[in-house]
Amino acid sequence: MQRTVLAAALLFASAWAHFPGSRILDSEMGESLIKLGEFGPTATWKLCFSSFHNDSSTADTFHELCDQYDNTLTVVTNSFNGSSRIFGGWAEGSWNYANCCDRGGLCSTLGCADVTSTGNFIFGLKPKLSVWRPNGKKTPVFYQEVNVALTPYSPSGFDWPKWGGPRGDLVLGSKYGGALGAMAGCGPGDTYNVNPHEVCGGGWADGACHTGSPGAQNCDTWSPTHMEVWHKIDAPPQRHFDLTAFDGKAPYKLHSESHPVMGAESSSSPVLV
Repeated sequence: MQRTVLAAALLFASAWAHFPGSRILDSEMGESLIKLGEFGPTATWKLCFSSFHNDSSTADTFHELCDQYDNTLTVVTNSFNGSSRIFGGWAEGSWNYANCCDRGGLCSTLGCADVTSTGNFIFGLKPKLSVWRPNGKKTPVFYQEVNVALTPYSPSGFDWPKWGGPRGDLVLGSKYGGALGAMAGCGPGDTYNVNPHEVCGGGWADGACHTGSPGAQNCDTWSPTHMEVWHKIDAPPQRHFDLTAFDGKAPYKLHSESHPVMGAESSSSPVLV
């Protein structure tokens, strides 16, 4: 018993090297995600939302905590019809409605479709490792959607993350259902190379998932459902000595890789790392 507990602890401790504190990812899953996204071994991640700790009765807390970030990795575990899965998606764009509109998204009073985040993808980790990328079948391509009610004809509030459209290839919940995993689903392959139910184990065939709509019977509720959303933090630049770059004034030059967080090269004394 003690060995089993220790082995499980070591697996999750290894995953925490990339995703510290994750309650969904083990070491193998964490490494798989790094490779799938080609994020590089030096990238680090910080949690902006976890349904284990934050309110998931509506999507409002998720948006409050994560809308400020681009480049987010969403990981979900659910149970449907007796089987559990782990899956999710990578989103280059923001989940904020105003940001989506400002960056050229297709906006309406119901929401915004991101048509520029070409690097987005959907992934599966359990029961098997899978990745689904945009298929280019429809134009324009809805890489991710931010749905928000701005009219009196829809319930107030925000939807949970959604990839693909207009029907939705992966939808983690609707404002019509409220809670994470309520009125959720996956398919039918509008934007990504997925088949109905392939990603999440249950969902809808035609994507009509609104109260009172003809397709409402195809909407499902996953139970239980948990979600972690991680935002990517780039590693600091690596500094090294170039001993061949003698310029007559010093036996070395300090080189620093460009980096959006660190900015210009440091003027402080060089340190060999």
